[in-house]
Formats: sequence, structure tokens, C-alpha cells
Amino acid sequence: MLSHNSSHQDKSYLSTCSGKHFCLQAPEAAQIDIKDIAHGLAYQCCYNGQTSHFYSLAQHSLLVAGLVPVQHRLAALLHDAAAAYFGGQAWSLRLLLPEFPALEKKIMAAVGEKFGVADFHASAIRRAHLIILSTEQRDVYPGTGIPLLSGASAPIPRRIDFMSPEEAKYQFLERFFELTRKPAAKKQASVGVRSLGSALGIHP
Repeated sequence: MLSHNSSHQDKSYLSTCSGKHFCLQAPEAAQIDIKDIAHGLAYQCCYNGQTSHFYSLAQHSLLVAGLVPVQHRLAALLHDAAAAYFGGQAWSLRLLLPEFPALEKKIMAAVGEKFGVADFHASAIRRAHLIILSTEQRDVYPGTGIPLLSGASAPIPRRIDFMSPEEAKYQFLERFFELTRKPAAKKQASVGVRSLGSALGIHP
């Protein structure tokens, strides 16, 4: 919910599901909560809901994170974190809002500071993103009239198995805690690898 409060220097802020007041104009790392990010992304449908099935930003993020080397996985998982606070705006709408890139940059800087992530735009993440965009064009909005990207990367061979918001939120948080947990024994690590398929939400 968007609110207005003089105690926040007369700046607009959001009340999050964790009970925090998130200032849109001057976001700080202390205002960032992974539970708010997971919830916000899980309950937002990609492409402004113009899809064949409900397909959340959280599931999109899980797919991207599943295609990058381990050192980029946390950044890939969080690459759309800002959308948890102001929505996943369509590119056509972004072009009409000149303040949008600066606002997004501020929020992502706060997210990066909070979780110790520096590069949300690594080449590996960009490549994975293009692959997932192609996969989404095949599976998420076939027949809706949205044109395919020219020169797009080949999609992953497996088709997307759509998650409910609750499942996407759970998988997002599970993946986050796997990635931020200190390295454990080999047995525990192998369990994390086996759970990757479920986090991706894809089946043959």
C-alpha cells in the first residue's frame, strides 16, 4: 500500500507485508527484507498478466538463477528485486516514466548493499535472461499475439511448469537461503543440487 507520512521526511513510502515502511524516493538497506521481496515477486504476474497462465516474477527469477554459474546465482535470483516494491512495469510504460531508471537503480543499490551483491548485470545473467525470455515466449504467452524477439536465444528444452504464488514464494525463499548459507558438508550440498529442478519449476 502506498502511503504518505511526515515522519519519513514527507516522502512516499510503501507498507510491506513484513511491517516495514519502504521509502520509494530514498530506499535504504535497512528497509530491505527478503520476505517482502519474495512475497512481492511471487504475487506479481509477468507481462502485466497478459499470459496464458499465472506466471510470477519470482518463478522467472528462479529460472534465470538456474542457468548461471554459482558465483552469479544470488544476483540472478535478485535481479528483479526492485519490482517487489514498485511493480514489474512493461517496457512501453517505462519509456513514459523518465524517473523510473533512477528509482530502480536506487532500490537495486539498497538490495545489493543489504545482501552483498555487486553485479546484477553480469554477462552470464544477461545471457540467461535472454534464454528465459525465449522460453517464456514459447510457454507463457503462445497465441496471445505478442511477437517473438528478433535474434532471441534458443529456449531451454523443458517446458515451464507454472507455480502458484505460494509455491513460487516458498521456492524463492528456499533458494535464497541455500545461496546465502555458508558451505556445508558434501551431503548437504548434494541435496541442494537435487532441489534445483524443483526450484526451476520445469519438467520434460
